[in-house]
Amino acid sequence: MTEFLEKQGCGPVTVGESEEDFKRAVQGEVSGHSFGYKVDGVKGGVFIANPKKVLDVATVMDFVDPYMKKNEANGTKIDYVHGLTAIERYCSAGTANVGIVLPDMHKSDLFKTVVHDGALPRKTFSMGEADEKRFYYECRKIRKD
Repeated sequence: MTEFLEKQGCGPVTVGESEEDFKRAVQGEVSGHSFGYKVDGVKGGVFIANPKKVLDVATVMDFVDPYMKKNEANGTKIDYVHGLTAIERYCSAGTANVGIVLPDMHKSDLFKTVVHDGALPRKTFSMGEADEKRFYYECRKIRKD
């Protein structure tokens, strides 16, 4: 991923391999873009100095979309989850899963993003906390029309 992003002119891209790097990346209070990751039970952060998109998620999706297209034949799948609990469960030690945790989208970035980048990336505009979404979907599921 770092090589891909640097070829796109987003570099330098720095990878930190600590819980502190994870927290700093997810808080998003850095110059440029960032995201936290968890793989095989280990957390860290990725820091992108010169992003070309407004939102952190758009920068990540520029890598993820072509990667998924290239690797879907070998069974690679993507799942969008809400909340750190799901990441903790799916990306624990001994699994082959990679979790990417993005900083919250600032509501003030909505119009700037649409003007600069066009439509928002998939699953971007989702308000509320993970447990609120779960209850919303449960209610929606049992509602009869």
